[in-house]
Amino acid sequence: MGGFDIFKTNLINIDKNEWSEPENMGYPINSPDDDIYFSGTKDGKHWYYSSVREDGLGYSDIYMIMPSEEAKKTPVVPIKVPDPVKVVPIKDSVVVVVKPKIEPKKEPVKPVIVPVKYLVNVIDADTKNPLDAKVRMQGLKDNAMVGVVNQGGGSFEFSITSVKPKDYRLSVEQEGYVFQNLTLKVEGATVKEKTITKTIEMRKLVVGVVSVLRNIYFDFDKATFKTEAYPELNKLETMMKQNENLQVEISGHTDSFGSNLINKKISERRANAVKSFLTSKGIDPRRVKTVGYCEERPLVSNDDEAEGRQFNRRVEFKVLGN
Repeated sequence: MGGFDIFKTNLINIDKNEWSEPENMGYPINSPDDDIYFSGTKDGKHWYYSSVREDGLGYSDIYMIMPSEEAKKTPVVPIKVPDPVKVVPIKDSVVVVVKPKIEPKKEPVKPVIVPVKYLVNVIDADTKNPLDAKVRMQGLKDNAMVGVVNQGGGSFEFSITSVKPKDYRLSVEQEGYVFQNLTLKVEGATVKEKTITKTIEMRKLVVGVVSVLRNIYFDFDKATFKTEAYPELNKLETMMKQNENLQVEISGHTDSFGSNLINKKISERRANAVKSFLTSKGIDPRRVKTVGYCEERPLVSNDDEAEGRQFNRRVEFKVLGN
């Protein structure tokens, strides 16, 4: 699934040292990133390994695997196997073996669900050349990773098996480029084949480039992050660490409600909240400048909360040097 995966194999013959064909453990143990250094305890009840996940505290974290609660609660019920033959004695030590007639069990024919193919092509926004970026897709609510095949040439094929419509987060990263986090709604898989193609244009981190930090929104008159802000903040942190010479301006914005003085202070607090997050992760504060633009630069109309004001209460970053 990724650069490194964890596989399992069974010892078939200890004398000949024969093993079964290695089998991929699949999700959630494996992910599109590196999953390595698998190690278990002596009693076999816990296992540990290193992985890169959205909920991680750093780039690589140590995760523990335990038996599921359902598996521990479910009693082991022995299966009663019927006698395969019926023995009937006849005369002196002569037996006739009568095999019972077993009717084949007819299983109902179930429709075959065909996974949705979601093709992502990553290109340079200026040259249109393909980029072999780091691309991941996961459920927005359950964080379940979607299996991906890197087809080369900047093309990635995701296989979506959910039969219900679902929201996903598509993240694209490439060193030297502005990362992207997109929210997608994909219809569920059906018996019919379906292919969706999306092209992602990546912009280089050159001086003057401005980008909205998606999902870093705030409640009215607040400068505290909503929960959905942290995946975006983690990507910003990674970008700053990958590009050590990058210097940015973090700008806070408000909607048009309230006095200019209060909005000015709130917009500055929002920008400083992002800077505080970055510096807490080890980013040099000299690389991050903050400014509050109040309601001076709206993205959309402030007439409506759902479609306007919420999106104007935002944070952006601008490249000052790299």
